Amino acid sequence: MTPCALISVTLVTGHSEALPGESYTYYTVDTPGLRADLGRGTIEGTDAERETWAGATERYLTTVQAAEAALLKARQRWRGFLPGGRRRQYRAYQQYRRSMTVAATAYLPARDEINRRLSHHRTEQLHAQRAKAQHAPSGSDSGASGATL
Repeated sequence: MTPCALISVTLVTGHSEALPGESYTYYTVDTPGLRADLGRGTIEGTDAERETWAGATERYLTTVQAAEAALLKARQRWRGFLPGGRRRQYRAYQQYRRSMTVAATAYLPARDEINRRLSHHRTEQLHAQRAKAQHAPSGSDSGASGATL
């Protein structure tokens, strides 16, 4: 089995240039710095998993950017007042939606696994904090009666 490594993940929200008000999210996946610890934004995984997730992110972003560029080009080329312009813009919009759905579906396994690991780590942290709090002495019961001899 490949040894575990720390993987830095950051959730990023991109904003659509083609459709103002719409956004999409993805994780950047990288090797953390030398002083990184397992925690917020850092998960455990193998080097192969890091490469797989980074590749999935790259493919997702490439598809999103291509879909946006195609829709913007269609809007610029086929203005609504040209014959057939609205129909062509609508078709370009439909193609954009299909491309975004395909990209999101292909990226879903990577996104879900990263989310699962982040959630798992948060759960482990909460359990550790609760266990520590249960075993910590309470300040009022120190065992000393306070009486002097």
